[in-house]
Amino acid sequence: MNVLRQITLVAIMAVGEAFIIITGGIDLSVGSTMTLSGIMMAFFVASGVDPTAALVLTLGVGLLCGLCNSLLIVKLNLNAFITTLATMNIIKGFAYLVTGGLPIKFDSYINFIGNGTIGGADGVPVSVIIMFAVIIVGHILLNRTVFGKKVFAVGGNERSA
Repeated sequence: MNVLRQITLVAIMAVGEAFIIITGGIDLSVGSTMTLSGIMMAFFVASGVDPTAALVLTLGVGLLCGLCNSLLIVKLNLNAFITTLATMNIIKGFAYLVTGGLPIKFDSYINFIGNGTIGGADGVPVSVIIMFAVIIVGHILLNRTVFGKKVFAVGGNERSA
């Protein structure tokens, strides 16, 4: 259970990264985006924002990072490797500015997502359940939908797709 709990973040990011890699792209900033999103969640909750609203704002932060990458790569036709390498460092720098290199502490019911268990103290961690749900949804999207077929088609040959 401890190993499963430890791999949840990487596994969830890997599902999203799979879509990018299948299309022939790459995103080096995914780890920094995840870091900044987590920091902003803690920052929002510690600042008194309702945890549910903070979760929505946090998703917006991650979306904004991805949108910046996609606009630079698609609209300006910049190289994905170089662009995401640069944005990785920019996002890391912003995360450092927000925290000043210090941890942000907060106590909220939202901690249940990362630290809670279903079925008592020896139960299944909530983060593991979320990880498996994301993996299943990603698998279904890629292998059972028209969208998934298009993702694979673009990876095979963008021009033909």
